[in-house]
Amino acid sequence: INELDCAGELKYMQALQKITKKDVIDFAKRTFKDNNYVLIKKQQGEPDDYVKVEKPQITPVSLNRKDQSDFSKELAKVKTEEISPQFIDFKKAIDFSEINGQRFAFVKNEETDLFELDIIWEVGKRHFRDLGIAASMLDFVGTDTKSAEESALDLFQLGSSFKLSVREQSTVLKIEGLDYNLKASWETVLDLLKNAKGNEQVYQRLVAQTAKARRDQRDNKDAIKRALVTYA
Repeated sequence: INELDCAGELKYMQALQKITKKDVIDFAKRTFKDNNYVLIKKQQGEPDDYVKVEKPQITPVSLNRKDQSDFSKELAKVKTEEISPQFIDFKKAIDFSEINGQRFAFVKNEETDLFELDIIWEVGKRHFRDLGIAASMLDFVGTDTKSAEESALDLFQLGSSFKLSVREQSTVLKIEGLDYNLKASWETVLDLLKNAKGNEQVYQRLVAQTAKARRDQRDNKDAIKRALVTYA
């Protein structure tokens, strides 16, 4: 639950149960002072340079609610069957196996010729602080034999894509694409992960992208609101 084991989650609830009303009041008195809050005044009204746009003339639409087309009449005759819920037995619906000693769970896609492969490591930002930065650099790096653009082109030609997501306590590699290109897609992504080569130029590109994202976030009203709530 929330990337925590069951024992940790249970201890959290037990800790909350020990908090009393007096604890909450004492915390509020210690934390909320007269000089550590932000006051935002929102002025309402119309600006002086307000330009009023004239309302355009709307032409009324005459609707024919009585006549029906032949297609509509035939469609109305179609009888629909009642839908019954299906309760899935996950032990039967999911196949389990082992690959090199690692547990592997899979479900065959019966609907389309697409695959989705997720590989999960129980290692995240809490274990290695810079793991998220390393994952972000994958968009800019190549290998010994291919540039970043060539690696991206290989995946594009295979009809595949991948994403490496770093969470607090886990890291997930997701690869998606055409079913018959699964092996080739996996080998392409694996080659990039094993042989990724970065340099100062790649690092500066990541720095520039991160700085731009932070500037954009600073100008976003919703982001500012979330930051103020977190600060408070």
